[in-house]
Amino acid sequence: MRRTRRVLLAAGVICCLGSGAAWANEAQDLLQEGRSQHAQGRLTEAAFDYRMALHSDLFAAEPHLDLGAALYQLGRSTEAADELRQCIKAGSRDPLAQMMLALAGSDPAESREAYRLAVQGEPAYGAQGFDPDEVLLKRSLLSKKAPRSPKDSLRWAAVAAGETQPAGGPGAGFVPHYCDEAMAKLRSAELKKLFNADQTDRNPLEGRVAMTGNPLDVMKKVDQADFDHRIRVGEIFAEGCLKTAEDYYDAAMIFQHGNAPDHFLQAHIWAARAAQLGKEEGKWLGAASLDRYLMNTGYKQLFATQAQTETNDPSSCWCLWPVDNSATDRMRQDRNAKTLDQQMAWLKELNKSKSQPCTPKFCTKPAKPLDKDSLPGINL
Repeated sequence: MRRTRRVLLAAGVICCLGSGAAWANEAQDLLQEGRSQHAQGRLTEAAFDYRMALHSDLFAAEPHLDLGAALYQLGRSTEAADELRQCIKAGSRDPLAQMMLALAGSDPAESREAYRLAVQGEPAYGAQGFDPDEVLLKRSLLSKKAPRSPKDSLRWAAVAAGETQPAGGPGAGFVPHYCDEAMAKLRSAELKKLFNADQTDRNPLEGRVAMTGNPLDVMKKVDQADFDHRIRVGEIFAEGCLKTAEDYYDAAMIFQHGNAPDHFLQAHIWAARAAQLGKEEGKWLGAASLDRYLMNTGYKQLFATQAQTETNDPSSCWCLWPVDNSATDRMRQDRNAKTLDQQMAWLKELNKSKSQPCTPKFCTKPAKPLDKDSLPGINL
């Protein structure tokens, strides 16, 4: 069951729900899944689940703490320290957060202050010969199956003594962070190849959609390729190798061609990040992916980007999925989407090849209006 869940997470990356309470429950489920992986020494898998928990609940302190511990044990001290600072910023009063920051931090002054606060919160941390490994074991954040060298007690003793770090450095003997600058470039190139393959598959002249034969067989091949692409993108994301605006945009487009609401919401999150980093095309993709998520969860869309046929009959007319009246043409234009009038003109072009007369209109299928629980975690 756990293996099945992991494959689904790799393919869908997050699991999105329709209410704030359910969203929080999903974050807790992912957190517990990560801790289970963590206790078995599967640190990369644990880090993946912790990141997913943070996607479900951006302001939770616990996933930041657990992710920081996993990253530190992977030798990724800089990233670990960032997560632990976020944990503390989110309001955590757990002395373990300060303890881990003292271990992971590279700034001697910060480490000493974190040590002071950790011991203030838990006096046992200041005992002579104290070993942080024991705390991590009790919290299921360390497995005896995972080799540790050197022990954290060396680092802890050095911080307690006011030293910068013990001989060999805090990361000595640990697995290095493998998504360095060189690896990030390789992953960016790989993502671009996946993106190009995704686009070629949809080219009516070159891609799989242009293949002759049974259309159902052709689409099965496209679906399988899409699934393989999502799996690989999920793995690259789990490595922490989505870095640039292009990376996020390419990953978003691949998930936009998914087959579940989870995929479309993930596409929206990544497209929004691409736009934030300067990718202009990310604005439209962010709008289209959110509309696709809403359509596939039974809600009205916002930006009028999604159309479908009224029935499964190939001769059926194209219609525009119902649009929520809270959206304006100005909102659409801000995201490089078309106005409602422009979309209706687009429908007219789509329907030119139909054998029956088609009038541009909204689909007649029922769609729910948006409410405060429709878009948890989405900032419009």
